[in-house]
Amino acid sequence: MDLEMSQSERYAESISAFEGNFDELSKRTLEVSQTFFGKLRDYEGQYHEKLNNAGLEVLEKVAASDVESFPEEARTLLGDKDTLLSAISTAHDMRVAKLDAKEDQFRTDEQASLAAAVKQTVADEYMRNRTRILEVWKLVHEVHKKELESDRFDDS
Repeated sequence: MDLEMSQSERYAESISAFEGNFDELSKRTLEVSQTFFGKLRDYEGQYHEKLNNAGLEVLEKVAASDVESFPEEARTLLGDKDTLLSAISTAHDMRVAKLDAKEDQFRTDEQASLAAAVKQTVADEYMRNRTRILEVWKLVHEVHKKELESDRFDDS
């Protein structure tokens, strides 16, 4: 039983070290992902700028040409500068919102992964410890039972 207690203490130390190392890895992963999503937002901002500029150029070209040759949706969009820029901004906002949602989901999943790994490790150690103590307990009872039986026969 002393061996099992010693082993259990060593496992607890190992689990604690594992949790610390996994936590450190998780923090680094979150830092890298934060940088990654920041760059994606920057690229989206640059894309939005270029799309705004391209939209304004198209508006200038359309103003100089025959608008009736375009489909109805295109005429509606290109007929008013504010409508076009509003549509471009709305699309940009939606893309940024999707990036934010993905980043939040990634962060949540990473934190859940850490919690699940530690919880499973602790549960596995608990089960191993309980199984081992049960084995020791059964062995002690078997030995005790045999000693009692041998004492009964020795006294006769």
